[in-house]
Amino acid sequence: MLVKTKISVGALEIGMNVVELDRPWTDLPFPLQGLEISDDFEIEVLQKHCKFVYIEHDYSTNYGQQKTNTSSFTPPLVSKKAFTRKIRGLQPKTELNNELARAHNVYLEACRHMKQVFNSAKNNRRINIKETQSIVNKCITSIVSNANALFWLTRIQETSNVEANHSIRVSVLSIALGHYIGMHRGELEKLGTAAMLHDIGKTRIPEEILEKRTQFTDAEKRVMEKHTSLGFELLNADKSLEPIIKEVALNHHQRPDGQGYPAKLRNRPLSIFTRIVSVVDAYDDMTHEISHLRSISPRLALKAIYEEAGAQFDAKVAKAFIKMVGIYPAGSMVKMTNGEVAMVIATDSEAKLTPKVELIYDKFGKMRSPIVLDLKEENYDKSGNHYKIAGSLPDGSLGMDMKRYIADRLNLSAY
Repeated sequence: MLVKTKISVGALEIGMNVVELDRPWTDLPFPLQGLEISDDFEIEVLQKHCKFVYIEHDYSTNYGQQKTNTSSFTPPLVSKKAFTRKIRGLQPKTELNNELARAHNVYLEACRHMKQVFNSAKNNRRINIKETQSIVNKCITSIVSNANALFWLTRIQETSNVEANHSIRVSVLSIALGHYIGMHRGELEKLGTAAMLHDIGKTRIPEEILEKRTQFTDAEKRVMEKHTSLGFELLNADKSLEPIIKEVALNHHQRPDGQGYPAKLRNRPLSIFTRIVSVVDAYDDMTHEISHLRSISPRLALKAIYEEAGAQFDAKVAKAFIKMVGIYPAGSMVKMTNGEVAMVIATDSEAKLTPKVELIYDKFGKMRSPIVLDLKEENYDKSGNHYKIAGSLPDGSLGMDMKRYIADRLNLSAY
């Protein structure tokens, strides 16, 4: 007989079937229909964001003997080295406003460079790898100082040089994730460079396919999938490049469940670099208007990644990314319960649901005088309504121009 029981999150165990929370399911990156706890990560998230939950328990079954749903594939034989280290997190070492100007200059330099890189690749000219590595090192320095600054810049919705700018964002978030899980600087340099160049093969794909904004035909999909092999061939011609950078270009669309491309391989030992770029690449695709699919909010993108953890994505990498980014990433837009809209300025690793935000639109969708609120504190509007986040919004909602927003904060006329 199934019995619904209210329990403290401190009593949660693997195998329990959670059917109700003390907050909306949309606040957490879990499926909306409930959750059968399968690992410590899920317990940790519930304990961080909830005080109690409701579970359904069959009294004829012991929790310790319950089996969770598992897919039929065998997990890839991959190195666990990156996850045996203590996660260091992304604690800022300087104030956001102090780091934003430097991060902005690094971002502009990266945009100019990657535009040149893609043009060089299109015209069969040699890529300036040393300059790529120099920019990656500047990104690492900024992320270690205060990752929120470059996170803001990854929220810009660019309409030109789409693939080049996508590569910059993937590199920034990949470096951040590598730093978050404890990689040392030498590893971060390789990871950031590999991420910058992971989609270089798209320079060999016809523009009419790259720029298509409707669903691909089967034939177009097959052509697009060739970008991994083409990218590997292009990079492999440069003997100075480390093999790991070429491996990321080739395998970032391989999947743990044996699907993916360029080849459906089960138990393929993929590097930690490839597994990181795979997750970040998908997240950036989902949250930016860069393909034939419309963008979605960061929260929905994280939910999709969570649901594919272990199938499309390496489970440990996917869950580490979700923990790093949080439900409301820095630079994302959120709607408050009173209808106003705010920009997330910074997040606290210990309070992911109550970030620091800046109110920018009133409840009627009109620009308002900006006010910064720390949602960990009690804040109320003029009507006495407590400021709380109702949900996240896709980037660019209400015509929000992140590029203009950052320029205004830096007192720049334009860029």
